[in-house]
Amino acid sequence: MKKYLLGLIISTMLWSGHARSVGVYCQENVTSLVQFSDGFVYFTTDKTCPNWCKIDWTVSDAVKRAFATLLTARVSGKPVISYWPNLNSCGEINAVYAIPVLVIL
Repeated sequence: MKKYLLGLIISTMLWSGHARSVGVYCQENVTSLVQFSDGFVYFTTDKTCPNWCKIDWTVSDAVKRAFATLLTARVSGKPVISYWPNLNSCGEINAVYAIPVLVIL
């Protein structure tokens, strides 16, 4: 019975268009970057993050590496590729403080 109800709920969500985002990889330029006293990295980009997005990963070394990657991209003018699980296209705007799953230079 539980499996039937779960299947019914999922199919209803898909039918009504309320399914979760599929996620996208976006190539974008870092426009601003700051490492704040809370230990997190905040940044803006020219596409998905015109408002502040955030690197809030649980491992501090990963946050440091992400900061180095974003800073290198900003200084060199090279774009980064970010994966956004909450977006369906790179034309969408993230919510403030959205967190990418990964950032590649």
